[in-house]
Amino acid sequence: MSPTTEPSVEWRSTPEGQAFVRFVELTRAKRGLTEEIRSIERELDMLEYQLRETLTTGLQRATIDGMTVYLKRQLYVRHREDATAAQLIQALKHNRMGHFVLETYNKTALTNHVRELEQEHKKEIDEGLIPSIANLLPFDVRAVLTVDHTYSIVGMETGKKG
Repeated sequence: MSPTTEPSVEWRSTPEGQAFVRFVELTRAKRGLTEEIRSIERELDMLEYQLRETLTTGLQRATIDGMTVYLKRQLYVRHREDATAAQLIQALKHNRMGHFVLETYNKTALTNHVRELEQEHKKEIDEGLIPSIANLLPFDVRAVLTVDHTYSIVGMETGKKG
């Protein structure tokens, strides 16, 4: 079998072929369930809106079929709409609350930057002129940064079934 052709009926019945067939079945089932979950979440959002009013104006809880439904109060803090995060950080530090400030880096943006470097230098990497994409980063950055590739098996609908 060539690397890109449709497998034969005989191959599909081998253990390896059956693994591919099962992967396709499970991938389709997962996608269907994911869509069902999204639909359920949309309906729950609408019901929450409806039930919130009832639970704030009278009824505190209701037990239905062994499940108690109630309004849970949660507290969140964030900078005000007319202020920036930088202003809040400055105010926290100024008022000896700097321990609530966390310095971090943006993993997504950094990953995208490294991907762009990889694309720009693909030919040199493929030819072995650059042993690793990390070699394109400043020394003190690559000394403390790991660049890994991960692989996953994916299924893409082609419209052909057989």
